[in-house]
Amino acid sequence: MAYLNAQFEVKTSDVIAFSEPQRLAVEMSVSLSIAFEGEWLYKNFKHPRYKNFYGYAQLMSGAFVVEDIALTFLNQELVHWRDQGFGINDTTLCVGKILANLIQPSAKIGALLIKTRQRYTSIRFRLLGGIVANVTYVWELGESGCGNTVLEPDAKQGQPGVPNNGGASGSPRPSDQGGDPVDPTANDGGYDPNSGLQPPPRAGEDNNRGTWKIQLNGFRQDDTTYVVQLNTEVSDASAIVTANLIPTPGSSPNNAGKLNSTVVIVVNGFPRITGDNGFGLQLGSPYYR
Repeated sequence: MAYLNAQFEVKTSDVIAFSEPQRLAVEMSVSLSIAFEGEWLYKNFKHPRYKNFYGYAQLMSGAFVVEDIALTFLNQELVHWRDQGFGINDTTLCVGKILANLIQPSAKIGALLIKTRQRYTSIRFRLLGGIVANVTYVWELGESGCGNTVLEPDAKQGQPGVPNNGGASGSPRPSDQGGDPVDPTANDGGYDPNSGLQPPPRAGEDNNRGTWKIQLNGFRQDDTTYVVQLNTEVSDASAIVTANLIPTPGSSPNNAGKLNSTVVIVVNGFPRITGDNGFGLQLGSPYYR
């Protein structure tokens, strides 16, 4: 493996980008060292390494703030990642090649490794006046230990989305993103009993006296969406409950051409056809409450 490093001064107001090789690095560490504290306001000596305040850094993914970092120590790590999968995959492929060559020495075996692009694109700095600081980068290039071919990821992998700060988006929400199918409750603290959703959990609630339920996302005849909670009436918390869809006999599509399906509940391996059906149905994961 090849290791690279860089160290340079950070400006009072600065933005430092991750290069493409750095975003593709197997391991990456970025740290900050304070070289001059200026007229420091205080030092908190109750910490083993005293705590001060030198400004802020923001770890970015494009225009999106990933983490807001208070700069409070003389030497402080800002971000670190290690792509464990790269090393595991390379070792597995290398061992496979060794074993194959033992079985058939003349065999020619090719193996491919694909790098992972980290979502981070830059770190933004805002230091207090008079602070002098240096940033240190140490990164490891992704190389195979036994000659496996290392490939770059797809150009879109790890790239941040495009922000929209100009107003409400006019794009429709995907039908399978109407709520959390594992915990289909209304927003905590603002529960609406008329929403048709379960109330949020509360302290002292006995979760062993409920029933298995499933969230259904579907479409009406006019193709408007709806969300309902299907109560299976199965009260055994230890039961294995799944759900499937089958075509509804004799049904026609809705106005948008979505087919009508009927829900089938499977309890401990025994299917039970329900009377619940709808157009373009999508099932959430069964939950017990």
